Amino acid sequence: MNDKPIINVDVDGVLYDFTGAMRNEFVLQMGLAPDSLPDPHEWRLEKVWPVTWAQFHSVMYDGIAQGRVFRRGEMLEDVWTRRSLRHIIDIGWHVRLVTAKTFDDDFITMQARKNMLDWIYTNEIPHHTISFVDLSGKLSYRADAVVDDKPTLEWVQRGAENFLYDQPWNQIINAEEQQITRVKTLFEMYKSLKGEPS
Repeated sequence: MNDKPIINVDVDGVLYDFTGAMRNEFVLQMGLAPDSLPDPHEWRLEKVWPVTWAQFHSVMYDGIAQGRVFRRGEMLEDVWTRRSLRHIIDIGWHVRLVTAKTFDDDFITMQARKNMLDWIYTNEIPHHTISFVDLSGKLSYRADAVVDDKPTLEWVQRGAENFLYDQPWNQIINAEEQQITRVKTLFEMYKSLKGEPS
């Protein structure tokens, strides 16, 4: 039985550069210019980029099916992604990667999860366990600390130390008002978990 404190770590937008991966897909599949796909200030890319909801999902599904989306892509902090998670493990935390990879197409769901696992292991992302959430959501995975980038805040857990990973699309959130901690890097989160000033 695990007696270590558990931290739930979101993947897309915290570890994996989903925006960059989708930008590459629109360049590849639709021939869009990269500069027409700016860094988003909203969480939903189809609201910021010159594409429809249907186009976004068609391109994403094709990219998943072809083994690119969630399998290819950059770590948001490059080597510091690995280093910071390793530091967190070294101070006694159980790192659980928690990611939502459930789609309305069973094949796409299975392929997305396979792609994500390939990415995690190819990039040697330090962790103990991986949980793919279903419709019950991330709150079913209780933890002592949580880090996520989503501005909806449905991932926040009462009684846990909640970290909002700083991204352009979550600037509308007043972290202090919500009693959560905004962090710009995973290393900053590590220092907070260790009890060091940021």
